[in-house]
Order: sequence, then C-alpha cells, then structure tokens
Amino acid sequence: RRGGRPALPGRPALLHVLHGWGGGAERFVCDLAAADAGRTHLVLVARGDHDKPPFGRRLCLHADLDAPPLHSWELSAPISDCAACSTEVAAILSTLKDAWGVGAVLVSSLVGHSLDVLRTGLPTALCTHDAFPLWPLLHDARDPEHEAFDREALAKQLAAAGRDFVFAGRDARAWWSLREALLAELAARDVLLVAPSDFARRRLCALAPALAERRWQVVEHGLAP
Repeated sequence: RRGGRPALPGRPALLHVLHGWGGGAERFVCDLAAADAGRTHLVLVARGDHDKPPFGRRLCLHADLDAPPLHSWELSAPISDCAACSTEVAAILSTLKDAWGVGAVLVSSLVGHSLDVLRTGLPTALCTHDAFPLWPLLHDARDPEHEAFDREALAKQLAAAGRDFVFAGRDARAWWSLREALLAELAARDVLLVAPSDFARRRLCALAPALAERRWQVVEHGLAP
C-alpha cells in the first residue's frame, strides 16, 4: 500500500494535493504518509485522460493510491493546466474540510488544480518539486542567476517549445498572470515553501525574487530501501 493508513475518525487529517502523473512527487507523498502514524493522510489527485490536457478533468480523493478513490468529482469546467480560481474546486475543498476534518494542506503539485488549494484557511505548505506554474517549461535547464526568466524570455521559450511541451497554453501573458496570482497568494496566505535542497531554494528565488521573502524549510529527499 502506498497511500498511508485508513482514514480514522478523531485523528487529524493532512490533505495532500497532487497531479496524476506518478513519479517523484507521488513517491514523496506515499513515503510521507507511510511514515507518519499520527495523522490520516488523504490525497486529492487531479486526473485527465491519457495524460493529456485538461489535466484537471476530475478530482479524486484517495486514502490509498493503490485503491479506488473514496470519492471522485467530474468538473463541469475542467482545468486545462492550472487555474487562478475555480468555484467548483473551492466548493469541493469546503466539503472536504467539513467531512474529513482536514487540519492542514500539503501541496505537491498544482498541475490540474486551481490556486484555491492555497485558500482553505488551514496551515498550508507548498513542496517545490519543480517551478510550475511560476515557469511552465518544466525541463528548462538554464541558470536563472545568469539568464533571463522574465516575461519576454517566457514568450520566447514558449514560442520555441516543441512537442515535449505538455501543457495546452502557450500564451505568455496568461502564464505570467498566473505566476503573479500565485506569488500574491503565497504572500497573502503566508504559505510555507519546502525545498529538497538549498540549491533548489536558491534557484527558485533567482527565478522569482519575491520568493526570497517567503518562509522556507529545506527537507532533503530520502529513499526507502
């Protein structure tokens, strides 16, 4: 089992927010859930069809990622890549807080989600496994300390992106607007940022200097035997 222990009444619940792509982010969530006996771990996964946009066609709530979801919500307005807001998602989160006694939120991916996951009013942390959606080109290996990661550079990179660019949107203005919305929410909600290394923290702060003003915690990755 990779999703932690069954949900039990009276035990505090931690809500993970995750994409449906598997990989390292999912491994992180599963390892944390398996190692933490003090809380119920729930995982809200954004899923699409065949790993193609819209990546937030439905939201699925799991207590165990190897088992069928406890509940699934088909969104009438699917989230293509990431959205600044969604009344549907906000309503789902409100339902989860009340029904499952969620006491904190740990966001491991915003792919397929809306920024409403940062607006629950609960203690919230964002694990920076990548720079999305601050920078949607996931495999851009350029050094932000020496090369531009501004709006003009974003437009140029999006225009040059080939078929390996997985997201539907290629409008730099829309991505930059989402970036600004994310930075504003992180500041307004005092969201804790978690990085796997100090290098990752410094890289993100160089990419978006406003992040240097936020609260950070560096937690190095570990691998179970």
